[in-house]
Amino acid sequence: MIPIDDPTDEESLNMAYHTLLSVPVILLSQLIIRVLADLTRNKFRNAKPDITPDTQPWPLCPNDLLPNGMRTSIKGLSFWGDKLYAAGDPISSIVTLDLAANLASFHTPFARELMRPPYTLGLLQPLAQLEESIMIPNLSEMKSPRMSCLIYDREILPVVGIIEAVLYCDRDGFIEMLVNTKDTVLPIIERLTSRLAQLPPPVWGSHMALLEGFAAMAKATKDPQTGGFIIPDSATKEFNKAKAVVENRLFDIRSTFEVMVPIRKGGCWNIACPNSGGSGMPKLRLCSQCDLLRYCGQKVRVIFLQFRIY
Repeated sequence: MIPIDDPTDEESLNMAYHTLLSVPVILLSQLIIRVLADLTRNKFRNAKPDITPDTQPWPLCPNDLLPNGMRTSIKGLSFWGDKLYAAGDPISSIVTLDLAANLASFHTPFARELMRPPYTLGLLQPLAQLEESIMIPNLSEMKSPRMSCLIYDREILPVVGIIEAVLYCDRDGFIEMLVNTKDTVLPIIERLTSRLAQLPPPVWGSHMALLEGFAAMAKATKDPQTGGFIIPDSATKEFNKAKAVVENRLFDIRSTFEVMVPIRKGGCWNIACPNSGGSGMPKLRLCSQCDLLRYCGQKVRVIFLQFRIY
């Protein structure tokens, strides 16, 4: 029996639920992550007429992906991703955030829903978990790059993934989320960048640039004429400095594939694509010259040919 101080206390019940169900939830989450990792953004599987409904490929449609709806799903994921109930082991929170990242990368409307207040799952929980992982006391003392990379793979990449998935979905929406939470976010980013400055750049430098970029975005102001966001030049100084460190280092084969894989399985890479909402998405095509980027129409293909880097 799991002792509960007060059976009517919601906090005690939540702790009991986590203790009892965290292992099966983690296992189920990892299975879903494996399935979503093989899918192209916004492209659901086709139903097969010759098999029964319970053996159809998953997911067939948005309702099949999230049968309880997006808001309820986000609330549930926020519950399982709350490090308050992790009892010293962050794996439940990290796997849950990894699942949310894969859902956001695959289903654009889900990513957009994460950008609505109170921004818990899309921003605040990942930053809190990132801070807890990076603040491990002996992290900066690790002599072995392998050990540093193991922590990076296990605890950092899944958490950063959800923030990046939201950013890639809607840049202005992401900036608005940062601006609306800047009083909470900026102190966290300041602590994180101070800590990252003590860690080896080959492993951690890219996230220094990412966090400095977030800090710059959080200081943006809205243009009253266009409705877009303007990032002041003064706010981008630290970002440019951190970005230069990353650009000056040589990327190894592993780093290259880490970038290539999500690009190839992603949706249309025209950031102003009118079809990015996920409804009525046309069939995406791979660029015949690089076999990496995808486009959803001839106009986008023309843009690729004009600005190609291969």
